[in-house]
Amino acid sequence: MQPARSFFFALAMLAACGCPRRPPPRPHLATLGRVLQRPRPLGAAFAPLTLAWSNSGVLAQFSGSRLALRLQDVNGGNGMLAQIDDRPAQRLLTRRGEGIYAVATGLPSGLHRLRLVKLTEPEIGEVSILGLDCGADGCLALPPPRLKKTLEFIGDSITAGYGNEGHGPDCTFSPSSQNVSLAYGPLTARALGAEASIFAWSGRGVWRNNDGRFTGTLPELYHRTLPGRADACSGCSEIEAAEAEAVVINLGTNDFAAKNKAVDDDAFVAAYRGLLVEVRRRQPRALILCVLGPMLTDLSSAGEMQLTHARKLIAATVAGAQADGDARVEFFEFPAQNGSLGFGCDYHPSLRTHAEMARRLSDYLRARLARL
Repeated sequence: MQPARSFFFALAMLAACGCPRRPPPRPHLATLGRVLQRPRPLGAAFAPLTLAWSNSGVLAQFSGSRLALRLQDVNGGNGMLAQIDDRPAQRLLTRRGEGIYAVATGLPSGLHRLRLVKLTEPEIGEVSILGLDCGADGCLALPPPRLKKTLEFIGDSITAGYGNEGHGPDCTFSPSSQNVSLAYGPLTARALGAEASIFAWSGRGVWRNNDGRFTGTLPELYHRTLPGRADACSGCSEIEAAEAEAVVINLGTNDFAAKNKAVDDDAFVAAYRGLLVEVRRRQPRALILCVLGPMLTDLSSAGEMQLTHARKLIAATVAGAQADGDARVEFFEFPAQNGSLGFGCDYHPSLRTHAEMARRLSDYLRARLARL
């Protein structure tokens, strides 16, 4: 009987360390944000996952003394943030094609947690997670639980963290200067003990983009798992982001770009109302904040009152939604930046400005959500 007892004891130990002899019924990776899952290759520990939106990613749990990631980036140049347990996070810059990225070596025995998120926006391209290598002495375990609360942020370059790690207004955008984890959205979510789902793309507007085009606006892209594609791949499944307690919409800056012609008030409000309808369909119980700022000004060289005009139209959109019976749609305004906290690239908010935005927004949401 002793060999049989040893056999079952070994099986129990394998399960306890997260090393089952056959794939578990649950996935090895927990997803963050909206993610595309590709068909699972035969014998693989998990189905490959493709990320496009900022701050989308995965949670994993593993044993072993080392960890390396197998990632694929068709274009290259994306920023990824990998954190193991409570160790300092490691920033990775993806190369073109498929590659192996060492994250940690010399880890102590026991289970470890991995959090891997995409720092850069869809403009830079997609990243696929093809595999995790825990070394000969390790293996993947079932994933750790996600945070119970989620906040959703819809926006443009401000929400995507464009140039927030840049050295000043004279620098131009590069993936190395964009860090969505230090943008106001994820900072606000962490202050409230929540995850942040980010749907943001620089230059996009509600009705019109910064380049003057009326196609490819954020409302057109918002529902997509991979915003650069109209259709998902054959055999793939789209993993939706978690239900949110609050949705923050920070759009309009590009619609009012000074280089464009005057805004069509009715068209802007109609496009914004359409986005609200879609957000409410996806998030039926969430508080929705329609946000203004902080890059618009009434002091443009063209003499247009962009800030005042945008405030009027966004407030009118909120009033219309409330009149239609949606009491959980509200207006919120960030103070216009004045340079006292510095600037990121191309006069975008600096890290200090993002931190101040997060402080104001988290204070408001903490008090408001407590009353719902």
